[in-house]
Amino acid sequence: MRALTDGSLASLGAWWIAITLCGFLAWPLCARLFPYSIDRGYLAAKAAGILLAAYAAWLASSLGLLSFARSGVIAGIACLALLGFLLRARHLPLPLRDAAGRELVFIGFLAIGALIRVTNPDIYGLEKFMDFGFMNAGMRADAMPPPDMWYGGDPINYYYFGHITASWLALASGVPADHGYNLMMATIFALVASLVYALVRDALSTAGRNVSRVTAALTASCVVLGGNFHAVVYGTFRDWANSKTGRDYFYYPDSTRFIGFDPPTDDKAFTEMTAYGFAVGDMHGHVLNLTVNMLLLFVLFHAVAPAAPGLPPNTRIRILHLVAAGFLLGLSIMTNTWDFILYGLVITIVGFLSWQASPKLSAGALLRLALQGLAVIAVALLVAMPFLAQFRPFSEGVRLVEKTTPAWQWLVLYMNILPGCIAAVIAYVFFRHRSGPAVFAAALAAAALIILLLPEIFYVKDIYGSDHARANTMFKFTFQGQAIGIIAAGITAGLFLGRLKGRYTQLLPFVIAIPLSMPLIYPNYWLKDRLAHMRIHDYSLGGLDFVAREAPGEERLLPVVRSLVLDPGQTILEADGDSYTYASRFSALTGQPSPLGWRNHEWLWRGDWDTVAAISGRIAAVYNAKTTDELCRLLGELSVRYVIVGDVERRAYPELREDTLKAAGRLRAEAGSTQIYDMESGPCGSL
Repeated sequence: MRALTDGSLASLGAWWIAITLCGFLAWPLCARLFPYSIDRGYLAAKAAGILLAAYAAWLASSLGLLSFARSGVIAGIACLALLGFLLRARHLPLPLRDAAGRELVFIGFLAIGALIRVTNPDIYGLEKFMDFGFMNAGMRADAMPPPDMWYGGDPINYYYFGHITASWLALASGVPADHGYNLMMATIFALVASLVYALVRDALSTAGRNVSRVTAALTASCVVLGGNFHAVVYGTFRDWANSKTGRDYFYYPDSTRFIGFDPPTDDKAFTEMTAYGFAVGDMHGHVLNLTVNMLLLFVLFHAVAPAAPGLPPNTRIRILHLVAAGFLLGLSIMTNTWDFILYGLVITIVGFLSWQASPKLSAGALLRLALQGLAVIAVALLVAMPFLAQFRPFSEGVRLVEKTTPAWQWLVLYMNILPGCIAAVIAYVFFRHRSGPAVFAAALAAAALIILLLPEIFYVKDIYGSDHARANTMFKFTFQGQAIGIIAAGITAGLFLGRLKGRYTQLLPFVIAIPLSMPLIYPNYWLKDRLAHMRIHDYSLGGLDFVAREAPGEERLLPVVRSLVLDPGQTILEADGDSYTYASRFSALTGQPSPLGWRNHEWLWRGDWDTVAAISGRIAAVYNAKTTDELCRLLGELSVRYVIVGDVERRAYPELREDTLKAAGRLRAEAGSTQIYDMESGPCGSL
């Protein structure tokens, strides 16, 4: 069984221990933040501990106080240990038996997340090279921002904090980077599911234990595994749906490529959701920030829901909630900046409806609410200040849309959450269901509907053409809007189930729950097929096994490249190339800096195509150089220490002059048809 022979089970165990330690140390803080939560913040503490530890290490490194790679783990654990000591209590916030039950909930979700990853562990395809490269760069970095492995080691100009969190956990657990990548995806799955479960259970605490447990489990499952309603219409009822894709079967990415693709138009938009993110395994910012977002919703609920029957609000806890919300919004700025806007909107709506639902409306209370909102923003900006000081935005402004989604397509996508969201808003407006959970559900429902409709009004201009003008904006908005809408619908169904008594009104929770749960067929179209073609001894977290298939022999060179010692500013050279290709593989898979990687990505991040094209031209000139003098001059311009020559380079540069490279450098390592030359040991090193 490969899980035993390649250390996957050992990695999983070490990773779980690191998460458990972070959660235990952060539990005193979360017990103070959520004293009226059913689990006293036990599940929330896992997410909070990881984020606080990674942030402490990142901040110290950003301020030049320590090396992230060498001392970041110690700094993070020390910060949590100090916090736990200062907030310690005489007794456990929750009986040990109950804590063990919550731990089993987390372990169960972690096991499912890990199972999803071992069915497709390869860190290859889509944007995995980029994500893994950032993670590797973080694991090697002394200072923040980490060096961009695809731009000569210049600082990364992207939203990278989520990748740094993955780097920190990999360093803390001591697992190989590729295992860490897949385990981070499994951890996000588990944390998101656990936080949604805890949130819904708390929101339905008065609806009865069975109702709260079942509804919480269903809602959490829908968030992490359920597709949108497209999977129901074009999967289960495909013959009736009359698809224009030309296929007679449902392909699971179709649910994210519907608008503009089926039928084809010149307004192509992306409608991704959390289940798709976990299915494909891209550790991108929108997925990495899910943990932050769900923890923020948990904070918001406990900030606006009644503390406990007969107990007045606690000012100290309220201040902690404001600081926690600001901290999490600050992390959003650094991980997936659009979420700062989207969840700022959520906070605004939750706060306003909570004020409106209060027994005594007053201008003074509204002013205090506005000041609290400003305080949250101030904390967020303070938290993200070191990041913002070195980040250069690369969007080109906001534009009004010229084309909108046909109403029927919009309904096909979101029919799973519309009944619940509409019911929550109607119950709040017309029937004045103003309990804390009902107000919270109505606020989330309103926020979800607004977020899903906003891309029909404006979009953010980027480098993509008119046919994909609003694709990325739609993608970022719908990814969050669908998750928020599912939570709102789940809470609403549970509240109705516990409240409605009439013969016909008791059907309403099921009118909400049935369409909400129907997209749970989505994993049937990707996970079932993967499991059917696997045997038990195939299960592994090894994310680099594909290298031996793509370029036999290069898997033996990865440790060599990873261990190469470069002076500041020096790089390794390999073929650059288009985005989403096998180009720039060694820099991505090791974190070692190269002069240039995926050209379109660097163009997007740097906003300077001319410079990107010029570097690409120099790289081609190196491989095609006819004389040693020409080669050495070009290597000096690119600050290259090592040159890689493999089949990738031979295909990219048909006129490649291997004789010139051999004459100018010393062979450092060789495997299969790939060689690594040390250019400092030959004629170029003496110039």
